[in-house]
Amino acid sequence: MSDKTTEQITMLNSQLKSLDAPLQTLAVTALLKTMYEAQEVRELLRERAALTHADKSAYDALVAAEPDVDPGISYEARVEKYGEEAARGHLRPRHLALERRKETMAAMDAFNKVHPLIDEISRLTSRLVGSR
Repeated sequence: MSDKTTEQITMLNSQLKSLDAPLQTLAVTALLKTMYEAQEVRELLRERAALTHADKSAYDALVAAEPDVDPGISYEARVEKYGEEAARGHLRPRHLALERRKETMAAMDAFNKVHPLIDEISRLTSRLVGSR
């Protein structure tokens, strides 16, 4: 293959990839219309957005949940320095944040299993909006 042909194929491939998300969005939208009423789609999208927001908040809280006392040391070093009970107390906010994140992820997974098309259209929409 010549360099010009390779360049043309690369350019064509790039153009075809740019059509992928819009075409998928059209296909999922057509399926949504066969599965749900328009009002139901709006309600489910709002519900999924609320779940996404709750999960993002739980993630942010988990990332921020560092112990106030010696934030950089390991659990073992913490136990050695402060004792088992104090070490657990230091890490309690992180443990609670982790449990909350597990709950929000489970809620999101449960929703997505029941409504896979809503999940897909949400992801595609985010991808399309994010690419602008």
